[in-house]
Amino acid sequence: MNNKIKDINIGVSIYSMTAAYTSRLLTFDECVKKAADMGYEGIEIVAPQSVPGYPYPPEAWCDNFRRMMSDYNLTPICYGTYVDPGRRSDRYPTPEEIIRDTMNDMMVAKSLGFKYVRTLHEFGAETYYRMLPFCEKLDMKLVIELHNPHNPRTPKWQEYFEVMARPECKDYLGVNLDMGVMQKKPTYQTIVRAVKAGAREEKVEEIINAISNGVPESELGDLNPAEKNLAAQGYYRVSNSATLEEIDMIMPYTLYIHGKFYHINEDLEETCIPYDEIIKILDRYNYKGWVSSEFEGHDPSIPMDFEPQLNRFRDMFKKYLAE
Repeated sequence: MNNKIKDINIGVSIYSMTAAYTSRLLTFDECVKKAADMGYEGIEIVAPQSVPGYPYPPEAWCDNFRRMMSDYNLTPICYGTYVDPGRRSDRYPTPEEIIRDTMNDMMVAKSLGFKYVRTLHEFGAETYYRMLPFCEKLDMKLVIELHNPHNPRTPKWQEYFEVMARPECKDYLGVNLDMGVMQKKPTYQTIVRAVKAGAREEKVEEIINAISNGVPESELGDLNPAEKNLAAQGYYRVSNSATLEEIDMIMPYTLYIHGKFYHINEDLEETCIPYDEIIKILDRYNYKGWVSSEFEGHDPSIPMDFEPQLNRFRDMFKKYLAE
C-alpha cells in the first residue's frame, strides 16, 4: 500500500500500540509486524520503551531489528529518546553528559537505519547547537519535540527557534511538531471518564462549548466535582494550545511531525484537534517529509482498538488533502 499522500509520507509510531504492548497482548516484534500488515511503510520507535538494554541494545536485538525492516520492507523513520534528568538524584545532567548520551543514541539510531533522532526540550538551546557538527558527520537530523503544554510562545522555545533559524542548522536541527499542541477541546477519553464519574451530559456539552468559544471558566455556574475536573483539564490544555498563526510561523523549522490523535470518529474527524486546518497549512507550505500517526487513546477503562483508529487517521489525511 502506498501511504505517500502528495509529498507527505504517512508512517506510524509503535507508541500507538502501547496499550497492547504493555498488557503483553503484543510483543515488540509483533507490533512491528502489525504496522507492516496495516500497510504502513515507515515506523518510529520510542527507544526507552522498546529497546532492551537501552541505551546500549544487544547486538542480537539490533540484528533482529534490521532483519525485520528488510523482511517487512519498512523504513526506520525516527528513534525517540529523552534527556533523562532522573538518572542522578543529586544534580541535573551537565551539557557534556547530555551531548555524550545523545551522541550514543544517534550512533545506535544510525546503525539501525534511522534518519531522525527525537529528543525533548530539557536539552538547552546552546547545548543543542553544539550537536550540529555531529549531525552533519552522521547526516542525521536531531529534532526536539514541541509537545503540549509547551507551545511556540514558551520562552524556552523562543531560544530554540533562534538556534534553528541559523542558516547552517536548516537541514539538521529543527522541530518535531506534535499536533497535540493544537488541541481545542477536551479529549474523547477525558469526556468519557467525566461522564462515568458523574458529569451531567448537558453540563458536559456546556463545558465543551465554553472552552471552544473562549468563554471564561468562571461563567460556567455550578458544577459537580466531575464537571469541575473536566473543565479544569480542558481549560488547561486549550489555554496552552498553539494558534494556527503560530503553526504557520514554525513550519520553516519543522523537520518531522507527530500526527497525535486521541479519537477519530466515523466521519474521519479528530474530535479535539482541528486537522482540517492543520493539513491545509502542511499543504500550503508544501511540507515534504514524514508524518507519524501517533494514537494516544491508551486508557484501560475505555478500551479502543488502535488498528481502526490508525486506519482512520490515514484516511482522514487523504480526505482533507483531496479537498
